[in-house]
Formats: sequence, C-alpha cells, structure tokens
Amino acid sequence: GNSKVDMIHWGIERLCYCFTLMCGGSDPIVSMRHFPRRHLVVSLTASGRAHEFAFCDADGGEESAGEWSAMSLEALVTEMKRKLEDTSDGDTVLGWGLLWLLADAFGLLSLHESMLHKDASMFGVEGKDAVLDFKSKFLGGGSKDNPNYTIDTVHEIDVTNRVIVADFKCLIEGYEGRGTDIPKFDPDMKIFRVDALRHSVSYFKG
Repeated sequence: GNSKVDMIHWGIERLCYCFTLMCGGSDPIVSMRHFPRRHLVVSLTASGRAHEFAFCDADGGEESAGEWSAMSLEALVTEMKRKLEDTSDGDTVLGWGLLWLLADAFGLLSLHESMLHKDASMFGVEGKDAVLDFKSKFLGGGSKDNPNYTIDTVHEIDVTNRVIVADFKCLIEGYEGRGTDIPKFDPDMKIFRVDALRHSVSYFKG
C-alpha cells in the first residue's frame, strides 16, 4: 500500500540496513545509533569517522526510499546473512549481533534457533532447547506491528571477545522498561551467553 504505516521501520531494522551498506571495508564500525525523531542512523568507525544515513521512508517526503521502504524482515535477514559471508572480522561480531537483536525484537524464533550454541545460557536458563522454550513463551508474540523491544543503539563492539553491548526498551506488557543487552558469541559465532542489565530501580529491589 501507499500509506505511511506500511513503510514504518523500527530502529533495529535501520541499523541492520546500514550495516549492509557499510560492512566489509577496512574501517570497521565501532558503534551505531538510531535517532528516531530524525530518521537518522549515525555509525562511528575505527578511524574516528562518523557516517550519517538519513531515511526518508518514514517522513512522507517526495523522495523515495526505493528498495528499503518495501524490505520485509525476511529479506533483511537474507541480505544480512549474504553480507556476512564475505565480511571482514571487524564487522562480523556486529553483524551477527544485530541479527540476534532483530530476532529478539520481532520474535523470530527460527533465527534464534539457527544462532544458538547447544550449551547456551541466559537469564537462568541453560541449554539450547530450554532457551528456545523460554524465548518462545516470552518473545513469541512479537511482530513487525507489535515488537517486543525497540533497539536504537549499539554502544560497543568487542571484536576480541566477540561481544556487543546494545540498548533496549522493552515493550512487553508487565516487563516495560529500558536496559542494556550483552550478547556473547563463541568462535563459530554461535550465541552462548546473553546478559542483560535493567536500568529502572524497581528491577533491583529484593
């Protein structure tokens, strides 16, 4: 359709799309931030350069966002994986990290399954099957129209230890609030641990 609603994309999608445009060069991305009100992604690279990418799909302007505005989640995942096949080490951790965050945001359980280490652990849940069961119950209701999280910033990419540090805002009823998500990969780029820190005081009360 032509309505603006059809063309709305969330921050994590825009971060992923910008990754597909920038990855694989000699100047790896070290952090990324999406500014929702400006429809803008700014990526910082290892050399200290800032790259801005402005999206026109959400502000109804005359410009066309071309293939981007019509890109489905499935197409975005496929493009991310294609880019990761020939991406340099510096961007590999970021790329797979963004895919994991995308899966969490929209409840893409098949993507979770493909990325999990058999001995994965997170939030007190141990083992791939148990983690998938937990994800299914907690995140399975997510969709493009009703995301589990908004994610607008990747603060840090620790290539050596295969860790990314990202922000999130949880939208799930009863669990609302902001926090920091820390996915960790094994040498084969499978998720083996995820830690999360909730920012609001209520989560720290005994």
